[in-house]
Amino acid sequence: MKPITDAVGQQILVAKPPQRVVCLAPYVADASVLLGATPCIVGMSDECAQPTNTSAIPYVGRTREPNMAMIRSLDPDLVIAATDATPERALADLIQLHKPVFHVHANTVQDGLALVDNLGAILWRNRAATSIQREIEEAIMHAGQWGFAHQPRVLCITWEEPMCLAGRKSYAHDLIQIAGGINIAPMSARSQVEIDHDVLRDLKADVILLQDYPDRLGQNHVESIFVHVGCQATLDGRVHLVSGRNMIYPGPRTAAALNTLIKLFHP
Repeated sequence: MKPITDAVGQQILVAKPPQRVVCLAPYVADASVLLGATPCIVGMSDECAQPTNTSAIPYVGRTREPNMAMIRSLDPDLVIAATDATPERALADLIQLHKPVFHVHANTVQDGLALVDNLGAILWRNRAATSIQREIEEAIMHAGQWGFAHQPRVLCITWEEPMCLAGRKSYAHDLIQIAGGINIAPMSARSQVEIDHDVLRDLKADVILLQDYPDRLGQNHVESIFVHVGCQATLDGRVHLVSGRNMIYPGPRTAAALNTLIKLFHP
């Protein structure tokens, strides 16, 4: 088996399927589970959702502050860490565990494709990874074939109080663009943009999306937008509750996210 190069240029050789894996970011754990690697996950960061139909997986501290003692006690043969989620000092501490650490980074759809490929290789789930990559590529191709005559102005609400939008440096921004929409969130150096309700009205969106994860937004918030925000999206009934996991997590969920957005943007 060839060495696999991670997000920091480090080459990792995994000569046999890992049996004790720690996942240190929600999207890493989510992708690993969807690749079929649940049986080998022995620890994950606190923000990760527990997989269904399995015993509870131990938590090992927050993504930004992993508990090194807890990780060490689990005796992992592989730690997967996200450079875009865990600070450099914590990443440096992981090296001191003297365990293989595979670094990933994913903030665009293309990053997500690479994530699936790399996790498939490092976790020995190549067949599942190839199938998922094919689905994503078909969804991207499907979006490109539309030749959208009209690109709706889109806002994606990620949080209620304070109200936050998916910014132009977010993964959701890339999904919106590929699906033929225009993310009109105000410019910001951050992946989320905090605004007030008056600004939301003034942005004049054609479509408003509300992410239903992590359990902060629901149908009642959709109804509230219809009542309190007067814009084209509310006039046309184009305020939609969408899967937050699909909009937040790069990788295996990308095809579902793109196919949903295409239907909402181009009915």
